[in-house]
Amino acid sequence: MIETNSPLDNLAACAVAYLAGILLTLLLMSYINALLAQERERHKASLPFPDLAPSPAPSES
Repeated sequence: MIETNSPLDNLAACAVAYLAGILLTLLLMSYINALLAQERERHKASLPFPDLAPSPAPSES
């Protein structure tokens, strides 16, 4: 006799994979945001006159 997975097992596996995908996406977004913030700080520090650095547009705040 061939054993098959129950529909609930398949649903549980799908839900776990879905949640893992969401978690991975959030972690990746956080990592990218941290890299971008670090790059902004490094770029700002390399300017000869940091007080003359262009301020962000009002829509970016």
